[in-house]
Parts: sequence; C-alpha cells; structure tokens
Amino acid sequence: MHVLQVCYRVPYPPHDGGAIGVYEIIRGVSEAGHHVTVLAVNTPKHHQPPTALDHLGPRVRMLTVDVNTRLSPWKALRNLLGLGPTYSFNALPYNVERFISPAFEARLAGLLKSEHFDVVHFDSTFVAWYAGFVQRGRQAGRLPGGPPLVLRAHNVEYVIWARLAARERLQAAGLSNVGRFSWARSAEVLWQ
Repeated sequence: MHVLQVCYRVPYPPHDGGAIGVYEIIRGVSEAGHHVTVLAVNTPKHHQPPTALDHLGPRVRMLTVDVNTRLSPWKALRNLLGLGPTYSFNALPYNVERFISPAFEARLAGLLKSEHFDVVHFDSTFVAWYAGFVQRGRQAGRLPGGPPLVLRAHNVEYVIWARLAARERLQAAGLSNVGRFSWARSAEVLWQ
C-alpha cells in the first residue's frame, strides 16, 4: 500500500500532540511494510529540512513546500470582510486560509497525476481544504480519479477556536462558519 500523507506542518520533532500523532501514524504504517509519501506545509514556525524523516527508513519519503503561515492582522481583517483572493464573506476561517498556497496545490496535483496512491490522508482541519481542491479537480477532469480522501481531525477545532475567540472580539464575528467547516470535514472519508 502507498499512502499520501498531507500535513499542515512537518511532523518532526514529535514534541506536541499533533506532531506526535502524525509522526506515529507515519512510523507505524511504514513499519507495517507500507510506503508513505509525506507532503507537508513547511511553516516558518516549525521549519524543517526535507530530510527530517529520513531516519524512518526507505519506505518514508517527505516532500515539503514552504508556506508563510505567519499571523497577519491585515490578512485576518481582509478575510473577515470577505476581501480574500477567492472567498466570499466568512466562507473560510482565517486559521485555515493561512495554509492555502498555490505552490502547495501544484505540488499535490503533480503527485496525484504522476504517482499511484492507495489512500490520501489529510491531517487536520488546516489541510482539509485541499481535499476539496482534489475533489473539484477530479470533477473538472484536471486530476485523475483515484483513492479515497480521508481526514484525521485532531480535535474538534472549532471548540478550541471558540474559546480563543471569546477572548478576542475581532475573531468572534467570523466564528459561525468555523464550526460548519470543521464538522463537515471531520473523522470520515470525505469523498471517493
């Protein structure tokens, strides 16, 4: 089996819950004799070299795409007002929008066109948007049909965000769609 693991950051070093969970999935799947290709957003906060998972052996290959996910009050306000590049008013939470990148889309599309995967595993709400990107590409004939798209939601993210927003009035106005976005993509096979 060949798994494409799509991550919102490089899951190394495994120092927190999210990184530990993803790292252990990758390690366990490879130790079971399967191949794992990790496509990770390489964030400024958790930046790692593409060789960070080499110690897991030859069944694990990691590809990274540098994406600037730094918080920006200007971009957050633009998102809140519906002035984002593609999205209507509050269509996508800013916490998710920060991880969307044309370069990452291109790398993901290239992998799906050039390699065979048995499953595409999206890790967390932050990269769940890319499952929709893949599905839209399949429907339009730009991407091949293929393996099931699966999401692993670490937490019920919108509950965490709601708690944060209770303390931050600026974020509270755009919170209503966060719950719908999270629940619509949690703990299930998204599309086949």
